[in-house]
Amino acid sequence: MDAIITVRTGSTRLPSKCFLDLHEGLNSLDMIIGRLLFSNNRFDNIIIATTDLKEDDKIEEYINKIKAKKEIITTRLASYEDLSMLSVYRGSVLNKFVRWSGALKQFNIEKAVFIDADDPIFDPDLVAFEYAMLSSHDYVTPDLTNAYLGSHGFAFNSNVVHECAELTRNKD
Repeated sequence: MDAIITVRTGSTRLPSKCFLDLHEGLNSLDMIIGRLLFSNNRFDNIIIATTDLKEDDKIEEYINKIKAKKEIITTRLASYEDLSMLSVYRGSVLNKFVRWSGALKQFNIEKAVFIDADDPIFDPDLVAFEYAMLSSHDYVTPDLTNAYLGSHGFAFNSNVVHECAELTRNKD
């Protein structure tokens, strides 16, 4: 299974919110990466998809620091021996589809779940279910009348992401 976490520091309402202390020293990146790694699911790739703006260098630096220490901060400090599945992709500032498409191409991914860094309490089992549904669908998201906001990601086959990126490329 492959996951792409969408994050940037350039929010106008709350800049660098991905690094804010949400609970006992944990930021949203810590929580999301930790929830993916310590779920019952195996991830071949966890790609942090950020922009190519200078201000987002600190996201890449943060991920590299996690990989170098081989520690993920969750509700407890936990070591994880192999963090080779954790990578960073830098791309489009305004167009998520272009950024996602570039990440899918660079890492040769055919389908993935996409989680926004704004959703640190997502349910990893729900995104695994979404991913499994891609065998018969091109795009999967839960019925939001039965799911709480921020509990899920979106799952796409890469052909849909690439097509959306092409259709919206000039909007960047």
